[in-house]
Amino acid sequence: MATAAGPQWLEDSNPKARRAASSFEHTRAVSSRAVGGESSSSASGAGGTERAPSAALDAFNRAKSGDKAVAALVSYDHVDGEPETIAAFLLANDGKLDASKVGDYLGGRDAAARETARIVIGSLSLRGVPLDSALRLMISFIKLPGEAQKIDRLIEEFAAQWHASNVGALDHPDTAYLIAFSLTMLNSDAHSAQVKKKMTREQYLGQLRGTCKDGSSPDPAMLSGFYARVTRLEWSVEERHLMRIVRQGWMAKKSRRKVAAQDRRLFAVLSSRALYFYAEQADLEPVAYIRLEGMAVVPRRLGFEVRPAAPVVLGKDGRDSEVRMVKLLDRGDGALAKEPSRHSSFAFVVDTERDAAAWVWAIRDWTLDVPDLPPPAPSAPDADGRRRRATLGGH
Repeated sequence: MATAAGPQWLEDSNPKARRAASSFEHTRAVSSRAVGGESSSSASGAGGTERAPSAALDAFNRAKSGDKAVAALVSYDHVDGEPETIAAFLLANDGKLDASKVGDYLGGRDAAARETARIVIGSLSLRGVPLDSALRLMISFIKLPGEAQKIDRLIEEFAAQWHASNVGALDHPDTAYLIAFSLTMLNSDAHSAQVKKKMTREQYLGQLRGTCKDGSSPDPAMLSGFYARVTRLEWSVEERHLMRIVRQGWMAKKSRRKVAAQDRRLFAVLSSRALYFYAEQADLEPVAYIRLEGMAVVPRRLGFEVRPAAPVVLGKDGRDSEVRMVKLLDRGDGALAKEPSRHSSFAFVVDTERDAAAWVWAIRDWTLDVPDLPPPAPSAPDADGRRRRATLGGH
């Protein structure tokens, strides 16, 4: 993810950060912006560099905590224990590692964990990105741990790097930290079902009054924009113009209704974190999404099915206790209402078997699935030279 001025790591004075982030740029360069609906990378090198051996991934994912996961890598000689090599491993294998353990380790307080976090966060291009969007990007990339002190350390490091990348946007890194932390609290307030009385824009601005180092207040127009965007979409939803697009194209979601009905045609965008669905190709806000964490994909005739990777744990109502797919509804009040799907698995139809195999391959590169399909061949172009889109019912 590079800005017009180039990747942020090029400007880092720390040689370890430059080398680790350079490794990340090389590993993920192809997958950062796939075009034309083609799969951009795979675990076995179909268009990208190879992941770590499965033994290394298993050692990390089986561990009980982030610290133990990294210790397992060191004990098996997968990394040498230096922050540079740990960061390079985490970046190169993004999507194939347990996100909870990655965040747990990066939020640690020891020197190695903090330096690793500095390198990993430094791999993100934050220049010219508004603070709230940059924070959303960081949180989509690093799953925040459950411990408050670990969250605090990650937000502190993020704020320092964002401020250094956006000189003059705010007066001091501490101000950036206070606003960033306030946004995490605002997100919880706005999107938690347990919070009945939501914070208003005026209340949010009032909390940040006088937080600049000289006692002045941050620009209210800027804060109002932060408030509007955070309350409209929770952190788990990436901004389309900043997400790492792996594959995209038209598809249809198979209806579960017993009576035959036309399946809905949607434009799908696979990022490194979720499968998003848009009503129209040019839309910026999705109508639904499926988080990849905890999911697997299996091929189906002219399509594929996304389903839980582990046995489903049923709640008291007899349904899946985890929300797998979320629909977003615009009710005109500023926020997008969330409607959790009642189902655990979801079937999709594309235009050709080749397209189906390509989607399966692409999704498996960003889940804990182990690919068992050969890399798909590129889709054949139509007579007019354009690549065929995966569509509903051949439309």
